[in-house]
Amino acid sequence: MRSRLLLLVATLAAVAATSASIGTQSALACDTSFWNISSEYYTPTEGHTCTAFCCSIHERVNSTFDPYDTVLVILTTAGGSWISSNTMGYNGTTYLYAEHTQGEKVGCYNHHTGTQWVNCRHLEGW
Repeated sequence: MRSRLLLLVATLAAVAATSASIGTQSALACDTSFWNISSEYYTPTEGHTCTAFCCSIHERVNSTFDPYDTVLVILTTAGGSWISSNTMGYNGTTYLYAEHTQGEKVGCYNHHTGTQWVNCRHLEGW
């Protein structure tokens, strides 16, 4: 009886471990054609940007993230100097004004002290 109980416990532990690893992989999977700036872990003070679209002075960034409740949306020059930023809540959209005179880039930035999973998407206009 004891060996059967141990076998059952071992089997349940193996199933739970396998399920957890599959669930984790599914949760981290991202569609890079949709999340066109980033879809990855950001270390503290890490950010990713992409060049603003050509013709609209209005740019949009949408993002989802975990485990923190905010992400910093940024607008920078081509060389990386910050023009503006805005703290955004989960699955929010931030609107930025880009003059397209300095090769502006929009993106997301981890302003927290711990690692954060970030999905970040650049959309044109509003």
